[in-house]
Amino acid sequence: MNRKRVTALAAAVMLCAAALPLAAQGTSTSGARDFQMTGTVVTKYNGKGGSVTIPNGVTGIGDGAFFRSGITGVTIPGSVTSIGVSAFAECPSLTGVTMGNGVTSIGKGAFQNSALTGVTIPDSVTSIGDFAFAGTRLTVVTIPDNVTSIGNWAFSGCAALTGVTIPSGVTRFPNAFSGSGLVSVTIPPGVTGIGDDAFHGCSRLAVVTIPPGVTSIGDRAFAGCASLTGITIPNSVKSIGDRAFKDSGLTGVTIPPGVTGIGEAAFAECVSLASVTLGGGVKSIGVLAFEKCVSLTGIIIPNNVTSIGDGAFNDCARLASVTIGGGVTGIGEGVFANTGLTGVTIPNGVKSIGDMAFYNCASLGSVTFQGTITGANFAEGSFTGNLRARYLAEGPGTYTKTSSVEAGRGGSEQLVYRWTKQ
Repeated sequence: MNRKRVTALAAAVMLCAAALPLAAQGTSTSGARDFQMTGTVVTKYNGKGGSVTIPNGVTGIGDGAFFRSGITGVTIPGSVTSIGVSAFAECPSLTGVTMGNGVTSIGKGAFQNSALTGVTIPDSVTSIGDFAFAGTRLTVVTIPDNVTSIGNWAFSGCAALTGVTIPSGVTRFPNAFSGSGLVSVTIPPGVTGIGDDAFHGCSRLAVVTIPPGVTSIGDRAFAGCASLTGITIPNSVKSIGDRAFKDSGLTGVTIPPGVTGIGEAAFAECVSLASVTLGGGVKSIGVLAFEKCVSLTGIIIPNNVTSIGDGAFNDCARLASVTIGGGVTGIGEGVFANTGLTGVTIPNGVKSIGDMAFYNCASLGSVTFQGTITGANFAEGSFTGNLRARYLAEGPGTYTKTSSVEAGRGGSEQLVYRWTKQ
């Protein structure tokens, strides 16, 4: 081959190389052939990964367009208005994203389980979908003021997420941050309800500010928040949901007067809870509401309370004193079982006592009955020993307990409790 032909061939190769998209030459910038399009919407990414720049003029990123791809970063132009369902989900190397100020909605699971460590959500965004950033490595998030809707589980499982700014336009607060690493949060004044599981499992959450105007705290809203030692519940709150603070680190709580009911197991297993003040509006204490609050030593149940759910104070081992208000009409099953009560007065309004209501209260030495309870409504196993039988025979009054070791069946010794009316 002569020199002229070699020179011409080399020149042709160089021209062809120059005409190829940059991505095809091994750089991290994408070319047009990397995207499968439907109109102006990217529906699939066909590239080899790396850092991707989506061309200007694209208006949408379709559902699953980059799902499980090998991209490490993405730049989204201002022409894009929507990011679809699971658009960048399960991208194990995607650590950064730059969004143009045209995006208005981030779809369900858009970046779920990607490796994102940081993101700036543009001011144009008004809604963040369910699971949008769930399971990512985000550390701090600023949500712009125009956002009015944050989806369920939007930032759940973001263990490294320690701080978030929530805009005042958000009025509904769902379970967006459950299982995240948040250490403090201020709920904006526009919020009227804290949704189910809102901060469930946020074990590092130590400071929460709830604004006036919030009327409800949902089921499991702060359950498992082990670092949350105190919280001020505003007077506007009317309801506290089931397991709302279960297994949290609370040391004391005051239930405001607007609350009429405390949900099932609402404060159960709060092992550091030593002080509880019930407001003047509470009518009912839910089943297992304070079960296993082993640091609780005393409780005053005000006259406005009419019902105490089964097991409400069960296994509160240090509960030594209780005042039962005159409005209570029934004491459910196992309400004060396995507690440290030393004495109790059953008010005149109580007409029923459930099975095991005061069972295994070893320190209980004095019980005063102010009213009449029929045998049909006085469960046989409600107290240890023969107290029920003595009461049904002798009526209202104060009964005290003595104990003795006696021979049982087969010659074995057993501890026997006997009650005597004073």
